[in-house]
Amino acid sequence: MPELPEVETVLSSLLPKIKGKKIKTVRVRHKDVVGWPETAIKFSQGLCGKKISGGFRRGKLLLFTLDEEGKLIFHLRMTGRLYYSDKIYQPRKHAHLVLDFSGGGTLIFEDTRRFGRVYLVKTGEEKYAGNLEKLGPEPLDPEFDLKAFSQALKQKKGRIKGLLLNQSFIAGLGNIYVDEILFRSQIHPETSAQNLEDRAICRIYTSMKEILNEAIAGRGTTFRDYRDGEGRAGDFQDLLKVYGREGEKCPYCSDYIERKKVAGRSSFFCPCCQKDDVNDSGSVRKR
Repeated sequence: MPELPEVETVLSSLLPKIKGKKIKTVRVRHKDVVGWPETAIKFSQGLCGKKISGGFRRGKLLLFTLDEEGKLIFHLRMTGRLYYSDKIYQPRKHAHLVLDFSGGGTLIFEDTRRFGRVYLVKTGEEKYAGNLEKLGPEPLDPEFDLKAFSQALKQKKGRIKGLLLNQSFIAGLGNIYVDEILFRSQIHPETSAQNLEDRAICRIYTSMKEILNEAIAGRGTTFRDYRDGEGRAGDFQDLLKVYGREGEKCPYCSDYIERKKVAGRSSFFCPCCQKDDVNDSGSVRKR
């Protein structure tokens, strides 16, 4: 958390409020939040006076373009929150970065666990911005069609859950949405990618597009920390079918949702709808 839908929601809620604003002061309250440049002083000096001209999402990263050459990049990681306030802001305990704009308004980055990072990079310095250069294709990119997904998947080994979580294979997916995608696809999370038939790959691809778009429409999933750029919680947690529902009845059959560690993560699935059948990876069970 946050994953692609949450980051997209933060971006869409923030950009109308900060686009065109000039950064008047930069308050770095915990220097370890700065991933690049090498020091918080260089970060502050390089950012002060710059104007935010636009923004976009790449994977789970938020990128704001500056009026001059450069980008301000946020990686929210597990508990990071980025939001705007049009009131006079008094920093709270977990506010690690505060940007005050000329003419009023403040952008605040909070993170209770301090795993999040912020980067200020110029063109050519993208390698310093976390895993930015290593990210795979965007799942909602129109050019990333079924053929491209199928070809990429057939070149990989390993369990499907781990592959979908791999940011260098496909960008932006995390534990919540991978579990939901595999449930809708009726694919067991431990299924080998090499055992997937074309019709199963098609189901995964279609489910991925559907669920991500539905989650964006629902403004993301909130369990604890996630809020959008206006401080509002998401709504999609009410529509989750398996994630976090261990011991509850499957919404489509009489079996119960189970939890098992797959690819180092807790994975939620229905043992009936998502049978681990090595020789039956393309079948669909009636619901």
